[in-house]
Amino acid sequence: MIKKQNQVFFTSLVLSDAAMLVLAWLCAFEVRFQLRFIPVFHGVPRIADYLYMLPVILAAFPIAAKMGGLYRPLGKRRLQAEIFYAWKTVTFLVIFTFFATFFLRAFSYSRVVAVYFWIIGTFLVALSHAILWKVLIKFREKEEYLKETLIIGAGEQGRNLAQKIDFHPELGFLVMGFIAIGKENEGAASANGYPILGGLDNLNSVIHQYGIDQVFITLPANLYGEIDRIIEKLSEEMVDIKVVPDFIQYMRLNSGIEEFEGMPIINLVASPIFGWNWVFKRWFDLAFSLMAIAALSPLLILIALMIKLTSRGPVFYSQERMGLDGKRFMMIKFRSMRIGAEKETGPVFSEKNDSRATPVGGILRRFSLDELPQLFNVLRGEMSLVGPRPERPVFVEDFKRKIPRYMQRHKVKAGMTGWAQVNDWRGNTSIDKRIEYDLYYIEHWSPAFDLKILFQTVGRVFFSKHAY
Repeated sequence: MIKKQNQVFFTSLVLSDAAMLVLAWLCAFEVRFQLRFIPVFHGVPRIADYLYMLPVILAAFPIAAKMGGLYRPLGKRRLQAEIFYAWKTVTFLVIFTFFATFFLRAFSYSRVVAVYFWIIGTFLVALSHAILWKVLIKFREKEEYLKETLIIGAGEQGRNLAQKIDFHPELGFLVMGFIAIGKENEGAASANGYPILGGLDNLNSVIHQYGIDQVFITLPANLYGEIDRIIEKLSEEMVDIKVVPDFIQYMRLNSGIEEFEGMPIINLVASPIFGWNWVFKRWFDLAFSLMAIAALSPLLILIALMIKLTSRGPVFYSQERMGLDGKRFMMIKFRSMRIGAEKETGPVFSEKNDSRATPVGGILRRFSLDELPQLFNVLRGEMSLVGPRPERPVFVEDFKRKIPRYMQRHKVKAGMTGWAQVNDWRGNTSIDKRIEYDLYYIEHWSPAFDLKILFQTVGRVFFSKHAY
């Protein structure tokens, strides 16, 4: 029921936004070539040529909306927030759309139209959301469309549920209060601002008194023995019954609930990058690594020559690392150490002013230029542009015994740069902090987050005080 109610509002928003974007594109064409606030020097093109771009815009829109956070939970959003998320989404859409036109050499689209589309699109999408939001509020204010809701269990799980319901007013749920179980909130009159209406003995009378339409059962695992008693009492009532299982303490990484042949399955640990997310991230890695290799090829050749001319040994150095799902691969770097540097020390982290580094190698490591050949690891699919930095298996064996949840960082591909690195947790720094940042990245992954990290990489990683 919750999912279906969300789908109605979500579908209305998507269709409305798509219509607004089509209108914005057509308006941008008219403003540019009919109103002509800016002179037109090369004649007026056919509108049919611009209509060909509409499928491209609509195809790119879902990706741009996800990156722009357009369909985040509504909560108590204000108009300024709607404008901000609409602006972010349309900005990404303009970038994607005109990146696509790079391959359409047969026709050149006006950059002025793009600017008009950016401005008009932002305004119309924000207006669309504001109007639908107002309509929804008016609709939900009508008492017959609200579902009076009772939460059984005033513990952490029940309070979290009430908070999430508050954050989704589009569902039309009206929380009337809690039924406390056992010694939950003993002596308290309310929880999360909602009244505690009684205990299990009062359940049926509370349902009648407040006209309850649906009940959520949110019990801690140690009170599951009360469920039979609750179900027996509710069997006398005409209410919808939903159970929220108490697995919060076990849910770690992108947890959620799926359905398989009618059987609910709870994910406690899962990767966020699957399905279309995997397709997008792989496409992103391929496109940007190819462009980076092409753009940096003169620098790569120059570095290779400097290494060859100033020290004995190969240009490249391959080292075994652990990546996605614990699979091992050979990570490529420009050689920055003397041959046989670890014969005496064994596997150790590099240190500042490391005596094992060659003169050129010290410079390469200072500016992280020795990492550039990993673009070829990205092309081969062994790494990603953004992700947790891969460690050597010998270190992984040690860390996984000492650091809780360490192995969960291998639920995504290892990256050339990551959230820990742009926050200067790299090299010989706190492993615990690096894991904290790596897991945060995995839990909050999005295409926009990847772009943010890439943009920050140049300034924060290439000139990091811990790069040596």
